[in-house]
Amino acid sequence: MSQKTVVFVESSCVGAGYLAAAAIELGYSPLFLTSPSFSQGDTRANIVKHRFIECDTSSVEAMQAALTREIDLREVEFVTSFADTCLGLASNLARRLSVRGLGEVVDALKDKGAVYNWVPEYSPPSVVFSARDIPEGAIRELLAHGPIMVKGRRSSGGLGAFVLRSPDEVGKLGQLMASSTIPGHLAPDLWIAQAFVDGKLVSLEGYVSGGRPEFLGFSGRKKVGMSESIIMFPWEEGLTQAAMDRAKEAITTLVKRSGFDNGYFHVEFMCKDDKAYIIDANMGRIGGGGLGQQFALAFGTTPEAVHRHALELELTGKPLSTKSPYKGAPRPTSSVMYGVPVQATIQDVKLPETFESFHTRILDHHQVVPPMGQDNYAWIGITSGLRGKVESETSKIEIQTDKGRFSATF
Repeated sequence: MSQKTVVFVESSCVGAGYLAAAAIELGYSPLFLTSPSFSQGDTRANIVKHRFIECDTSSVEAMQAALTREIDLREVEFVTSFADTCLGLASNLARRLSVRGLGEVVDALKDKGAVYNWVPEYSPPSVVFSARDIPEGAIRELLAHGPIMVKGRRSSGGLGAFVLRSPDEVGKLGQLMASSTIPGHLAPDLWIAQAFVDGKLVSLEGYVSGGRPEFLGFSGRKKVGMSESIIMFPWEEGLTQAAMDRAKEAITTLVKRSGFDNGYFHVEFMCKDDKAYIIDANMGRIGGGGLGQQFALAFGTTPEAVHRHALELELTGKPLSTKSPYKGAPRPTSSVMYGVPVQATIQDVKLPETFESFHTRILDHHQVVPPMGQDNYAWIGITSGLRGKVESETSKIEIQTDKGRFSATF
C-alpha cells in the first residue's frame, strides 16, 4: 500500500478541481466515485482529470463493490462528499468500509424532520410524516393557518416540493407524493409539511470547529420561480439585528443538540421582522452554486484555500491548528445560476470575448434542460464574481438551443 486515499462521492458543481488539489496538498490521493449520469460539463471534466471510478453512486452497495474490485481497500483513509444529495451516501459508505467519514450525524442532519425535532422552537410549525401514514388531520390543522410547503425530508433544490393552499387539497397528497421525481436514495417516502413563512429567504454561512460555530456571514438569493438564480454574499439587506442574532442562536443550538463537531454549514432561514426560522439545515458541506468561489473573492483568498480548509476540518476531526483563510471585512460578491426560459436542447454556450468572472458549465451540449423556474436542475452554468460585474458579464452569455438563441436567464 503506497498511498493514502480520500474517496469523494461525486462533487459539487464548482468544487471538483479545488478538492482534488486540496487532497494532494494535504498528502492524500483523491479518488472520485462518479456516475456518468450525475455530473456533466466542466464539473465532470475536472473529475476525470484525476483518478476516478464509474459506478452507481446512488447505491452504497454498488460503490463498495466498485472500490473492492478496482483498488486495495487498505489505502482508503476517508470517505466524503461535497455534493448535497450524496452526503448520506458517503456517510454510509464510510461505515460499510470501516473507515473515517462524515459520521452518522451528517446523515441524520440531512433529514428535515430530524432537524425539526432537534430545534422545533427555531422552525416553522411542521408535521413530519411518511407517505405510508399521512396524518391528514394534523395537516388540515396546519393549513387552517395558511398555505403550507410540502417537501421531501432528504431532497434538495426544490426537487419534488409543492404548495397546498386549501384543506380540500389534502386528499390529493398521496397522488402528489407518488408522482414526485425524488430518487430512491433520497427517501421519497419521507416528507415534511411546513407552514409557509412570508419573509426573506437567506442562509447563514460558516463552519464548525470543535463544536464551536464560526459565522462567515449571511447570503441572500434571488429566484426565478422554484429555481435559485443569484446568490449574494455577504447579504444583510432587510434583516434586523434581532433576526440575525436569532439565526446564529438557532445554529449554535442545533450544533449542540445534534453533536455536529467539524465541518461547514449552509443553513437556510426565512426571516421576518425579528424572527428567523430554519427551513433547511445543510450541515457538512460548503453551500451550493458558486459559494466556495464567493468566499474566496469576498475574503481575498483562493478557492483552493477555501476547499482545503473545508477538507482539513473533516480529515482532522478536531479544531484546526492552521490559520483560517478568512480575514477582514468581506467584499460583496454574487454567483449566478443561469438557464433558458423554455425546455430546450442545449447546442452551444458562448461567453462574451471579455469575461473575467469564474464560469462553470454544468451541463453537456445536446442535453435537454427544463425551463428556469422549475427547480435547480434547470441550471446550465454557474458564474461567480464581484457583485455587479458578474451579473453584467453573465447577461452577455448566449445559449444556442433547438428552440432558438437565448441570453442567459437568471
